Amino acid sequence: MDNRDILAAFALMDRDGDGYVTRDEFFAHYQNEGRQPHDIIAMFDTLDSDGDGMIVKHEVQAARDRI
Repeated sequence: MDNRDILAAFALMDRDGDGYVTRDEFFAHYQNEGRQPHDIIAMFDTLDSDGDGMIVKHEVQAARDRI
């Protein structure tokens, strides 16, 4: 997944366009894809590296770089 793909996915999840993805936005996006709730929560917690309850673009990009 390149940077454009990450930014496009982020924009889809950021439903209100405020620049960050909340747990509710993240959960709604992945629940619609048929993911299990415990998996969604684990993914969110992994991406939310500072633990503030929101995911910002640089957190997603940093997670991709770690993979």
